[in-house]
Amino acid sequence: MGFYFKKLDGQKLLLEKAHVIVAHTIILHRIVGKDIHSVLWLDKTCVNAGESVEKCWTDDTPNSSGHQPTGRGSRLIVAHAGSSNGFVPEGLLVFPSRKTGDYHEDMDHPRFLQWFKHLLLQFSIPTVFVMNNSPCHSMILDKTPTTSDHKGTMVQWLQARDIAVDMSMTKLLYSLVKQNKPVTPKYTCKIASKQGHLITGLLPSHCHFNPIELVWSEVKAYIRSNNKTFTIIEVERLLREGLVIVDPNSWEKKVDHVAELIREAHTIDSIINENEQLMISLGDDDEVEDNGFGADSDDSEGELDGTAPLTS
Repeated sequence: MGFYFKKLDGQKLLLEKAHVIVAHTIILHRIVGKDIHSVLWLDKTCVNAGESVEKCWTDDTPNSSGHQPTGRGSRLIVAHAGSSNGFVPEGLLVFPSRKTGDYHEDMDHPRFLQWFKHLLLQFSIPTVFVMNNSPCHSMILDKTPTTSDHKGTMVQWLQARDIAVDMSMTKLLYSLVKQNKPVTPKYTCKIASKQGHLITGLLPSHCHFNPIELVWSEVKAYIRSNNKTFTIIEVERLLREGLVIVDPNSWEKKVDHVAELIREAHTIDSIINENEQLMISLGDDDEVEDNGFGADSDDSEGELDGTAPLTS
């Protein structure tokens, strides 16, 4: 009957709301309209000292059960970029985690921006970069104060724009801020668009459109199969070996797979748009947050690629 017995990820992937479909279509169009094998895919992940295979052949005796750690242990944060030509030379960033929560906390914006600038130096011609909507990828330059900011912050922000104000104007401060707030914010990663590059961000829960996710799976499988000492030094060595194993041929196959997914999704979006948004509402709690990247706009002072951010 066409059913498969498999694990479900729990996500509600039926049909999305109108503004999500529009954003989805714009993002996919940017990728479909380019040579997908020249697109550069960015992402970060983490590997733990306790990486090990989940299953093995055993007769439940101590000698055949093998040794596996009881916890994940310390971890490394990994960032890289690649295309159908393989990984970008000197594009690897590896550093030990200093946090105990989500590994995304380790990659702050200053660290990402420093790595991204180094990456851009290797591309002299305009290139399409695709990355997810992680907060570190898109930070507002000279962020406008909000009602939660101290009034001293508001005064400083206004004075930097040569607006006459003093600390006694408590009730008028935020009104002045709103009056002088830029229509479209500027983002620090606009350095890419200034060099002629195009930055495209994926919507939340759409990581399957990034082939580097498949690369991470292959690299981690190599680490788990060969990790014997469960030390962070050993894991880093295996990580570097695993990255070498994923050659351009392997990358090209993964990009081809994602290209087919993108073409299918783009076709479905086009059909939905032609039929004036066939839509099923899944509830108020299913609003998709701002993806942190831009949609098409006439304003060139917007998101990473110089466009205005998507809004719900």
